Amino acid sequence: MKALEAIFDDIEELFGSGCLDRVKTMITDNQSYRVTGQEGAKWVMPGLSSSAWLDPANTASELQAAIAQLEANADLISQEYHQARQANILTPYDHYLGRRDNWDGLYLFRDEDWTSESSEYFPNSSAKLKSEFEDLLCPLLEVHFSILGPGSHIPPHSDLWNFTLNLHLAIDIPADCDITVNGETRGWQNGKALLFDYSFVHEASNRSQSERVCLLMDVWHPDLTPAERYALTSFVQFLRG
Repeated sequence: MKALEAIFDDIEELFGSGCLDRVKTMITDNQSYRVTGQEGAKWVMPGLSSSAWLDPANTASELQAAIAQLEANADLISQEYHQARQANILTPYDHYLGRRDNWDGLYLFRDEDWTSESSEYFPNSSAKLKSEFEDLLCPLLEVHFSILGPGSHIPPHSDLWNFTLNLHLAIDIPADCDITVNGETRGWQNGKALLFDYSFVHEASNRSQSERVCLLMDVWHPDLTPAERYALTSFVQFLRG
């Protein structure tokens, strides 16, 4: 913890005293700022918008523009995915809840770097993602295709914190698929994005006989400041030891 405090001191010296007050409050008082649906999250940072669902077309301008470009390149991403799908490079989806049958992943970014698969199988898609999202992605999290098999259900759960959001680009969406976040159910539409706060309880279902495929990205909450992003990156590294 001393090392983390030293990093915070350096950030405050660079950005100004008090710039990390919300981060520090989260660490010292992690219960007072929750709203209904966030009970299962481990870390809830105060002062961030508390909507379970966010409108991709009505968010911060930088993220809004990136999402618009993501949707504009959906056909390209889908084409490269289907070519890669034939190469048998899927792996079991690695979720902190544990690995589940019939839920696979294909990773483009993880462990703080773009994967070999991203350059070999997704050269054009990865170039677009790097151009539009490099500063918006949490560097410690992921960009990956989530492949939910036929007849599968991801049970209700909350992810660990609210300072990153889950961005979905729909790739292959059969009928009878949906996602519920904090009690509100929505469906995906091929080529369109969904954006939600996964600190809220959520679940997903594929009741069809085909795979449901989405490109998932962990993006910073748009209400964060640059100083807070730096501090939270160090905080997540500290949590992981």
